[in-house]
Amino acid sequence: MDFVVIRENTEGLYGDVGGVFKQGTTDEVAVQEDINTRKGVERIIRYDFRVLRAAQKVDGSPVSACCCVTSRMP
Repeated sequence: MDFVVIRENTEGLYGDVGGVFKQGTTDEVAVQEDINTRKGVERIIRYDFRVLRAAQKVDGSPVSACCCVTSRMP
């Protein structure tokens, strides 16, 4: 199985919007905002499909795609 992962790392959680309130206490709260622009989302989707169109399987069978969007910060 061929597997390609494409990440967009200029928007979303990489926007550095958020912070920590009452850090180091038992009441500590972390807030993180995920910001995505239409332009940025369209850019990565168009790139994904360009990669998909260029993909060729050795056995000649059709190429399929699965799109998964996930957000996680350590």
